[in-house]
Amino acid sequence: MTALQTGILFALAGCLASCANVVPLEGGAKDETPPVLQYSSPPDRQLGFSSDKIVFEFDEYIQLKNASQKLLVSPPLQQMPELKERNKTLTVEFKSELEPNTTYTLNFADGIADLNEGNAIPDFTYTFSTGTYIDSLQVAGKIIQTYTLEPGKDMSVFLYDKQGDSLPYTSPPFYVTRTDASGAFRFRSIKNGSYTIAAVSDKNNNYRYDPPEENIAFLSENIVPFVQTVPDT
Repeated sequence: MTALQTGILFALAGCLASCANVVPLEGGAKDETPPVLQYSSPPDRQLGFSSDKIVFEFDEYIQLKNASQKLLVSPPLQQMPELKERNKTLTVEFKSELEPNTTYTLNFADGIADLNEGNAIPDFTYTFSTGTYIDSLQVAGKIIQTYTLEPGKDMSVFLYDKQGDSLPYTSPPFYVTRTDASGAFRFRSIKNGSYTIAAVSDKNNNYRYDPPEENIAFLSENIVPFVQTVPDT
């Protein structure tokens, strides 16, 4: 072996040694995207719903963030559904019998998030009907605190399909929703009718007004949602 060949071998050995150094991999951009629903069984807005469970499949692993406490079922059920998450799947199992010819809405708020970064799906909802059509009327508004004029956030808003000043004390609502951080609320998929409306800071989640620990807001007159026809122009 000549001196030149030896020099080349040493040079190659030095290159191999330096090339074998472990260099940390640079991470990519932080995941800021919440899970995306791939499908549900039965599908959203299913008519003639008769199943005792709903299965949601997402595009990534999920976690539940107080979803059982945040879930609102409207109209309310006697017993809340059981939630089970596994990998990319969320299963909702009903424990109460569903009423016939009724449109139901499940609102999970921000209770479903991805596993790694905790990115929550905002206002995740699912609607179905045990009848032949989906009720389509809506009621929306905003709650403002009287003395501070601050938004009435995280308040439960109740619609009753009957009249009476004592309803928030004595009766479960026919529809229920919750205000957001700005105090705004919206009922979706409700049927035609005349409703008493009230909002309660329902701290014990019993769909009742329990003074003096809870606050209440209400309208003295009933509200009647209606369909407004918009001209083509």
